[in-house]
Amino acid sequence: MFRAILSHKPQQLLQRPAAPRTLAKQSDKLHDEGKVSFQKWWFQPTPEIDLRIKEKFGHIHAQVIATKEHVGVAKETPEGTLALIILLDQMGRNMYRGQAQAFSGDPIARSLAMFMVRRKFHEQLRLVKRSFVYMPLMHAEDAEAQELSVQMYTELAEQLKAPDEDAKNDDFAAYAQLHMDVIKEFGRFPSRNKALGRDSTPEEIEWLKNPPF
Repeated sequence: MFRAILSHKPQQLLQRPAAPRTLAKQSDKLHDEGKVSFQKWWFQPTPEIDLRIKEKFGHIHAQVIATKEHVGVAKETPEGTLALIILLDQMGRNMYRGQAQAFSGDPIARSLAMFMVRRKFHEQLRLVKRSFVYMPLMHAEDAEAQELSVQMYTELAEQLKAPDEDAKNDDFAAYAQLHMDVIKEFGRFPSRNKALGRDSTPEEIEWLKNPPF
């Protein structure tokens, strides 16, 4: 886990003009105090992890979405942009699992991801961190974003000479392809229909019986 993100209260972060840089400080640390693995923290979450993230970052998550505060400052550095992407894209899903609000930060996160890729900011980050930059693209219900997601994760996989034992990045390219296939078939993610109040088609109902992710 990015230790600095969880070591500051939202109120403290909001009082700092360089909040995104504070969020990103020491982000090389992919564990939270060495107790929770990278894989488990993000991809095998528990209610306790979700609650901890919400308690610390629910306020700043809501404020960034409502006012776009910190977005300009975040874009000044790759680490700052990455920190805000994680807050809006990944942490939102932890804090509001199964609710429409889980996806409320997606538009801003996606624009930040596109900004990083177009400016090649992502190339200044370590490979493991780049996987988070591309996630808003993989999460997008948009064909163009999905194509870029597959492209970026495929390039990332090629650059990883040996899989990182902790990050398990070797599966990201295949996972991105699965997401793109769903968007090509349905134009949206059926798994979000209930949370977003959308009616599922018969084909989507069948798909939901055995979703690939």
